[in-house]
Formats: sequence, C-alpha cells, structure tokens
Amino acid sequence: MTLSQLDGGTVAGFLRLEEGDYNPSELELVMAAARGYMTSYTHLTAEELDKYEDVAVAYLVLCQAMYDNRSLTVEEKGVNPVVQSILNFHVRGLAL
Repeated sequence: MTLSQLDGGTVAGFLRLEEGDYNPSELELVMAAARGYMTSYTHLTAEELDKYEDVAVAYLVLCQAMYDNRSLTVEEKGVNPVVQSILNFHVRGLAL
C-alpha cells in the first residue's frame, strides 16, 4: 500500500477508532501534519514518497503518535525509531 492509498478510514482502522468515536476533521488534520512532517524530513514531495511502500508504515505510526499525543506535554522524547529508520532510507540531499 502506498501513501496516496491511505485514506481516513484506513488510518482510523490502524488507530483502532470506531466510527462516531472520533472527529473526522481532527483525523484529517493529523494526517496532513504527518504527511508534512515526512516531506520536510525527507525533502521529497508526497508524490515522490508514494513510490516507496515502506513509507506507509511510517505514516501510520506518525498518525498514531500525533493522534495519541494531542496534549501540550508528552512523556516521550525524540522520534520513533521505526519512523526514523524508514524515513532515513529516503532522505534526499543529506548525509545521515
């Protein structure tokens, strides 16, 4: 599955959200933020990221982290290592 194939229903399913138990607009905002994070991190466009199926996993994990940590303060520090390692494979123009 590619990044462009992941819609709100797929993301809600991954987050184990039941229909009616979440605000679809809020979920769309989280999805846009996750996509923006990935494009900023990798310096690739969403279309370029769509070529790599492993990016879908990083996207879903980012959506979950952003949805679960909607408060001002969180206990976790840093980037999820799974997300970081997947996105590091696709970073353009930087030596890691």
